[in-house]
Amino acid sequence: MDFLLALAGAFAVYLGKICRKGTDMGIRGEIFSTRSSSKSERRTYFFNVKENRNGDIFLNVVESKKHGEADFERHQIVVFQEDLSEFLQAMGKAVEAMKPHHARRSEGRFTSDESSSGE
Repeated sequence: MDFLLALAGAFAVYLGKICRKGTDMGIRGEIFSTRSSSKSERRTYFFNVKENRNGDIFLNVVESKKHGEADFERHQIVVFQEDLSEFLQAMGKAVEAMKPHHARRSEGRFTSDESSSGE
């Protein structure tokens, strides 16, 4: 759920102000940026709202995973502003589907057979 709140927060900041090209943007068209670290601090998620050269606004979500002491593996997705509503709806459904599995796992009843059943 923190993921959805961060997504919504990033776009709320953008939608709450008028984009002034060239004056408010940081490096690489960045309008807004925030991050969230996992409890183990081996993963960090970056939520970046950016504008490309064509004026299109998009959300760039980056996972940075630590490998060893100095190496990082990065994965990213881009969601354009016009697709955000549908993306958030699908994300919400996925998060809701995870809740029962998380509850079973927290109770110690989650097994490898249940995790691969595709419920």
